[in-house]
Amino acid sequence: MKTTVLIVGILLLGNVALADNWECSSDSASRCYVTNVTFVPNGDNPYVKAKLHDPYSVTSCSFVRFQLNEGVTSLESLRGVQAVLLTALTSGLPVRFWRLTSFGDDDECSAATIIVSKQGH
Repeated sequence: MKTTVLIVGILLLGNVALADNWECSSDSASRCYVTNVTFVPNGDNPYVKAKLHDPYSVTSCSFVRFQLNEGVTSLESLRGVQAVLLTALTSGLPVRFWRLTSFGDDDECSAATIIVSKQGH
C-alpha cells in the first residue's frame, strides 16, 4: 500500500513539473520582448518563430515558436500569431505566452497562446 501511494505521488509531482505554463508573465519582474519575427513555410508544418529578450532573465526560453499541429490548429491562426508578434515588435510592447512543454525544448519553447500587453498590465 505504501509503495502504491509513493508511486502515485511521484507520478503526480512529475506531471506538475512537466505541466504547461505561462512564460514572461505580466508582473513587472518578468517581461519579454521580441525581435526577428520569422514565418517559416516548412512543408506541412509551417511555424512562426521570434527571438525573446527577457531583461530580468526569468525565462529559460531564448526563442518562442508557434507551429501548425503543435498547439496551433490552422494556418489562419498561425498568420494571426505572426501579426500579434509583429505588433509587439513594432510597438515595443511586452509579450507573455502559454508554453507547451510537450513540444520544443528549454531554449526554443513551443507555445499555443500569446498575449501582448501594455506596460503595467
